[in-house]
Amino acid sequence: MKYIALILWICMGWFIPNSAQGQEAKVSLNKSTILIGERIEYTIRAFAPAGGYKMDVILPDSIPHFEIIERGFVAPLKGQPQIIEQTITFTSFDSGGWMMPVIPVKLTKGSDEITLNTPSVLVQVGYAPEDSDELKDIKPLLAAEAPTSWWPYIIIGALMLLMIIAYILYRYFNRKKSISEDLPTSTSAYEDAMSALDALHPSTEKPKFFYAGLSDVFKLYLQQSHAVPILPKTTDEVLLWMNQHTSAENVSNTANALRMADAAKFAKYKPDVNTQQESLELLRRVINSIHQKSSQQ
Repeated sequence: MKYIALILWICMGWFIPNSAQGQEAKVSLNKSTILIGERIEYTIRAFAPAGGYKMDVILPDSIPHFEIIERGFVAPLKGQPQIIEQTITFTSFDSGGWMMPVIPVKLTKGSDEITLNTPSVLVQVGYAPEDSDELKDIKPLLAAEAPTSWWPYIIIGALMLLMIIAYILYRYFNRKKSISEDLPTSTSAYEDAMSALDALHPSTEKPKFFYAGLSDVFKLYLQQSHAVPILPKTTDEVLLWMNQHTSAENVSNTANALRMADAAKFAKYKPDVNTQQESLELLRRVINSIHQKSSQQ
């Protein structure tokens, strides 16, 4: 009987640590639908047999359609040392529905090693929605009275046509001058941007005007420092352009600030003073980073 009990004990000791092979670690997302350039927090939580285990998330060199912005610290939950978690921050610049792949997770404690796998999760990436004001009822057509004479309309139309032609000629002959004035050197563009940011102050009553100025200062800096027409671009177009010219962290910080600006300007959202100041500091940090990199080249 002693030998049988010993054999059973050895079998159980071999089976229990190895039975975790291939099990899934838990995964949670702070959001499953994001806009281009937005951050998504991917939290992995592994359940160890006991406390004292170390967790290693084995990320591939690249994940299709996603970019890694930041890897958080690996730490056990407070009061639950057998539960270990890590949060990894991703972003994406490809619109569509993409599966986050299975990622291996290793738990080690001395010579004991347990391999877990995360489940694959679906993330939807899209563009910013258009302004969705409700449609108004169509008013009935009103009968127009026949004009007594066409000459006043002909004269007004001719004057308007001459004004349009004059404006087009003015823009054509002053285009080079306008470009040279709007596109100063990178250093002066940086100084102008810093001065403009210092002059901006958060407002509890009119956050829309604050964010309009903040967005214009940032876009004008990009236009002046890189000699590209950034001012007329939308937030999505700016982020797509920045994704090809600067770091993912800069793009993510810009996305957070400009998305908040869009919400304040178009969706009648009123961020508080602290949020407005945070947006200003995010764009100040991005401008400093871009300027430092251009100065080193």
